[in-house]
Amino acid sequence: ACSRQEKDPPKAVIENPQAQEKDLPKPDGSNEGVIKKELGNLEGTWQYETMRVGGGPPFGGIKEIANMTLAIKGEIYNIKSQEKVLRSLVLKIDPGKSPKTIDFAVFDGPNKSKTVLGIYHLEEDSLKICSSNTGNKRPTEFSSNSVNGHTLITFKRVKS
Repeated sequence: ACSRQEKDPPKAVIENPQAQEKDLPKPDGSNEGVIKKELGNLEGTWQYETMRVGGGPPFGGIKEIANMTLAIKGEIYNIKSQEKVLRSLVLKIDPGKSPKTIDFAVFDGPNKSKTVLGIYHLEEDSLKICSSNTGNKRPTEFSSNSVNGHTLITFKRVKS
């Protein structure tokens, strides 16, 4: 005698009664609503604060980043120096992962058609991004040293 005793999988606990299950991030990044909302949170102009590349200063030195900003609009990520766009990338995020993931599709330069894998942390007007070199594994922590070769950048939101 086979009896069907399959149970429904447990539902996510919803802290906010206004939130719907569709608004909760899914680990596979398939939740467009959550991704759109997070892209909206990232949108704006960001001033470079600190930058470490492989544990050391950025190529071109610390003075170089003083004039640099990051402009995010939708999925477009523009790195600028004194309003001149140095590089444009398309970003893809997954706010459902821990840490949150960010991928950059490169369209020009020596890494054209490659993807840079990274992680990010957004807290109000502060943004931290840690990325690998193209072709390398995604970072699992926010660190930059000579062993991992990661780039670690902190930004402050520019108030308009």
